[in-house]
Amino acid sequence: MVFNSYIFILCFLPISLIGYYALGNTKKPPVYDWWLVLVSLFFYAFISPKMLIYPLVSCFINYFFVKLLFKKKYQKNGISISKGVLAFGILVNVLSLSFYKYVEVKSIIVPLGISFISFAQIAYLVDTYKGLTYYDSIAEYLLYVMWFPKVMQGPLLKHDLFIESLHNENRATMNYDNLSEGIFFFSVGLFKKMFIADNIAIAVNYCYEFSDILGFKTALFVILGYTLQIYMDFSGYSDMAFGISKMFNIAIPVNFNSPYKAVSITDFWKRWHISLTDFLRDYIYYPLGGSRKGKLRTALNIIIVFVISGLWHGKGLTFLVWGLLHGFCQVLERSLKKVLEKVPKLIRILFTFVIVNIGWVLFRAKDLSQFLSIITSLFKRDNYIVLSEGLKKCDLLHMDALLNRLGSFGQLLNDNSSLVILIAGLLTCFFCPNLYEKKHKYNVALSLVTVVLLLLEILSLNGAMTTFIYFNF
Repeated sequence: MVFNSYIFILCFLPISLIGYYALGNTKKPPVYDWWLVLVSLFFYAFISPKMLIYPLVSCFINYFFVKLLFKKKYQKNGISISKGVLAFGILVNVLSLSFYKYVEVKSIIVPLGISFISFAQIAYLVDTYKGLTYYDSIAEYLLYVMWFPKVMQGPLLKHDLFIESLHNENRATMNYDNLSEGIFFFSVGLFKKMFIADNIAIAVNYCYEFSDILGFKTALFVILGYTLQIYMDFSGYSDMAFGISKMFNIAIPVNFNSPYKAVSITDFWKRWHISLTDFLRDYIYYPLGGSRKGKLRTALNIIIVFVISGLWHGKGLTFLVWGLLHGFCQVLERSLKKVLEKVPKLIRILFTFVIVNIGWVLFRAKDLSQFLSIITSLFKRDNYIVLSEGLKKCDLLHMDALLNRLGSFGQLLNDNSSLVILIAGLLTCFFCPNLYEKKHKYNVALSLVTVVLLLLEILSLNGAMTTFIYFNF
């Protein structure tokens, strides 16, 4: 099941909320916790019940490791045993993740969101070993791993924030401010996905089919187009996940903070997919020694972290090079920190944006040959047929009939709708304040904006549901 579908918006989400708050009147947390577990499992297994086999087996195995770690930390001579349990638990998760992501067996179904499921459980095992977790019930543990708004694409949850919200005694009492804010964030995220990411994707995908004959303008459109697409796709999902959780009075972390405003690649990773950056820092970079063992070792640790990040995203050589690019840039930034601080902020933002764009070409390209073809196209004469056809591939907010009534100006907008979306989207990324920076309270204006957005989105839905980019990871 996906967020951008009739069945989710008009059936699954309302029923889940009604059942949750109805059971909340019982004042018995286990009852409505298990309700949320059931709806999360149903959401995950909607396409195929077979999808549930791996996550359920994985959750119960990891919960068994958690129980062992929790018992051993109270034994005087249990330290070495605890280390063994932790190491074995991490190994099981890493091996299963590697098998499903990198071993090609046609008869095996790759579980959705397997990377997020595996990383969440590794984090929980490590924190339990360190004595940082509660002894949570199996229902709470299943919710931590399988909570339906985040299970497919994150964010990667830290147990303390999530479990703390589960222990809030007023959690299953309807909070109208949270409900209003949640619906607003959901509608904004859905708008990003449907009207920006999905529309620009049509044009970008078309142009990518002719990657060997592109010219400067088309290549520039393709590069900037995918940069906008992946941001609006993933940011939109994160907004929706945040909003849905808010409706249930459950806290999940902010995953984006205007990443294209970053002044460096280091700053970019503090703003893009924040929960993944936190995970890599806390569970890989710090255990490797962080920055405590000299400049050379620090540089090596950064490279290792981003190689892992690249391989986590995909098994192709392009993902490895993408990870290396981001890793080497951060090493250079550390060594040139004092020099870079003297460079005007605007120049640093633009230079960072250029590097990020190059990285996204690697991320999107099917191989290094296609990546080089697109980059070198920036120095070639343009193919206007590909560009003009690409720009016509989407319609501006599904308003082609209305635009045609505006005569030649409307036709101009309609024929260049992809370009309009690209420019408007990028301006939004650079100049609009982050939604999470403001406190939202229930009021008439917010409600009106939310209703208009939702009506526009529901009326624009069709049977051809589009998946999210990060579903692949």
